[in-house]
Parts: sequence; structure tokens; C-alpha cells
Amino acid sequence: MLQDFEFRKKFSQKVLRVEQEITKAVLRLPSINGGIETGHNRKEKMTETKAPIGTTARTGERCPESGVWQVVGTPTTTAPIAKHNVMPPYDGKAVTWKLIRYA
Repeated sequence: MLQDFEFRKKFSQKVLRVEQEITKAVLRLPSINGGIETGHNRKEKMTETKAPIGTTARTGERCPESGVWQVVGTPTTTAPIAKHNVMPPYDGKAVTWKLIRYA
């Protein structure tokens, strides 16, 4: 019976060490583009701030925030544009877009 107890104790210690090594390895994995997301990375994502309403971006730039964007000037229009997409031209011209509403 004492041997059984000693075996379980050693086994439990080995399992604990393996779990600690796995945790360390997971924490080293990237969380972007298919990596495993850890609690630390989720906290970072939660603290990302949105670009404020009224933010502007020019044709050809990457969209800084998903939402409804309006051309500054005339003629004008609005368009839904997703974050990281390239800001489009309007009426065949490079224009400035202004964020008027979040997606």
C-alpha cells in the first residue's frame, strides 16, 4: 500500500511538471494569424481602442476602423468599409473619407 502511495505521489509530480511545461510552451505561441490565444493576449485585445468618429483617411490608405465612411466635399457619398481594407476612390478621384459611424 505504501508503494502504491509513493507511485501516485511521483506520478502526480511528473504530471504537474508536464502541465507546467505545456503552459510555458503555449504562452510562447503567437496569438495572431492562427496561434493559440492566451488570457494575456485577450486582455491586450480588449484594451485596443477604436479610431474616433471623425477620423479621416485618404484613398489608397488602409482603413483604420470598420464603419460607415463619408467622402469629405462634394459630390459626396457614404460607404461601409472594413478595417484594413484600402480606402477607395470616389467618382474616379482620390478623396478624403471621414468615419461617421461604427460598424
